[in-house]
Amino acid sequence: MKLTNWLTLIASCVALLGTVAASAGALYKSTMADGIVVYSNTPAQGAKTVRQLDARTGDMGVRMATSEQTTALETHRNNRRQRGQAQLIGTWTSDKIKDAYEPDERFTLIFDLQRKGNGFSGTVHEVRPGDSPQLDHAIEEGAIDDDRISFYTKHDKDAEGNPVPYRTMYRGRLQGDRIAFTRYDDHPKGGLSEQFIALRKKED
Repeated sequence: MKLTNWLTLIASCVALLGTVAASAGALYKSTMADGIVVYSNTPAQGAKTVRQLDARTGDMGVRMATSEQTTALETHRNNRRQRGQAQLIGTWTSDKIKDAYEPDERFTLIFDLQRKGNGFSGTVHEVRPGDSPQLDHAIEEGAIDDDRISFYTKHDKDAEGNPVPYRTMYRGRLQGDRIAFTRYDDHPKGGLSEQFIALRKKED
């Protein structure tokens, strides 16, 4: 076979391998009587031997994780969550937060956090000056991944008393005895975000 024909054959095989690998479909390795190897998505006619390759496994140069490796990875993830829980559980108080919707107002958030499974639960207390009542909201779906935490609180009414259900989402990053927070809501007329720092309450 001429060199150009060999190059054409090789190029065709490479292109086919890439296409099949991308789609994770069936691939056949057919060895012809004259020793030529043909890769195709169907067995080559007249082939001496045919072998089906799996594009998702080591046949295509990809190594699958062993059960021991999978277990080790899950153990590592659990250890990270446990370390994060140990750092997180307790009471945290924010600095004075500027209200995104009422720029002249300031308020404070107090977070009481407890361990729950692989995550956490607790309550967010919203404290405003004057005669404003303290608002308490239960934490939903508290999740932690190393130094990153997330949760949300649910609300049945907006600030004006209208019956509009919405959620306030919190994203935070643990930094020793402080958490850098961002919070925002999914109220139809909201969506503004607030950034603030919460500090761990020192034990007496």
